Amino acid sequence: MFFLSEQDDFQKRIEQVCNDRDDEWAVEVRGRLECVGDLHAADALYHQTCSVNFRTSRKIPKAFSPDSKGKENNYQGRPAAYDICGKISVVTLRDTASCVLQEFYHRPTYQNPDDEKKAIIDAAAKLIKSDIRSLKGDKENYPLASDVSSLKSNLQYVPESLSYLLETMFAEKDSKMKIASIGQAIIQASRPRVLIAPLQIGLGIQLHHNFASRFLVSTLNNLGFCSSYQEIQKFESSAALTQGVDIPGEICNSFIQFVADNVDHNVRTLDGNNTFHGMGIIAGITPGTKRTAPIPRISVSSDDINSIAKVNIQYYKPQNDFMTKLNFSELRELRGMDKDCMSGFTVTGGMALKESNTRLVRYNADDT
Repeated sequence: MFFLSEQDDFQKRIEQVCNDRDDEWAVEVRGRLECVGDLHAADALYHQTCSVNFRTSRKIPKAFSPDSKGKENNYQGRPAAYDICGKISVVTLRDTASCVLQEFYHRPTYQNPDDEKKAIIDAAAKLIKSDIRSLKGDKENYPLASDVSSLKSNLQYVPESLSYLLETMFAEKDSKMKIASIGQAIIQASRPRVLIAPLQIGLGIQLHHNFASRFLVSTLNNLGFCSSYQEIQKFESSAALTQGVDIPGEICNSFIQFVADNVDHNVRTLDGNNTFHGMGIIAGITPGTKRTAPIPRISVSSDDINSIAKVNIQYYKPQNDFMTKLNFSELRELRGMDKDCMSGFTVTGGMALKESNTRLVRYNADDT
């Protein structure tokens, strides 16, 4: 019998069924499940009749029962799957090292050199892909900044088989950074919906922070070197919602400077509606603080950002009425410059010349 898991909670549900049955079949299933950490990553298989009978507290189907082994020779059609020792296989792994090597050694021996080379490459690719499948995926949280900046952590993220392949191919003596970056690019391309490689998301964030170019991020993403632009936006929204407007860490011995600037959009419209005027504020802190907690990967809406991106405006209210006793002097009426007073000037080359009865006076344009 084979069980196939395409849901994350499949293994837990099977273990619960084992506890409920508490019979010989359940003990055998539980023992074989303990050999596998992740059924979904291992691509385990099942027979539908076995799955239904096992979950509904029925017996093993006759076609897969050990008692029917003696009748196997009289059975027409595809035989039931048995292990090497004659026992019924409850769980099997697809494309594991032993299966791939066994398939490679049993290949036809009359192949030409080109087919032989392709068979070797195909076997190596299956072995590496099997190791990539064994990586634990986590799309609930983004990689930590320490994991992105650490060369050791990025090298450990790459499976040993893939790392050895790249190390053999590269001609440089010290190619660790390239092994980590290209290896993670291969991993991301192999399992794009399950994994978020640290260097992939880190490079995308850095490019967007320094250049704010969607074209640049999307181009490198199409080439397989960084995460998508949508993933970068999702990270920034998740980080903003997680951080909020509170200043992290101890600030009693820190210097903080707030910087604000206006944000105007649709300043003038035909009907005078839908204009926007806002103010963005950031806080610069020294010495700086580093975030150690992971940033969860969540879906953030504009309403969520608006709920935290507000600063309560507090008006100053004096404690006494001394402001009422202040007297303001009357402003002098401002008059425009009389055009007639400029009639005697001639503007030439950025200077104004004025003729008088006694001398020629030169005025710089800035002085006038």
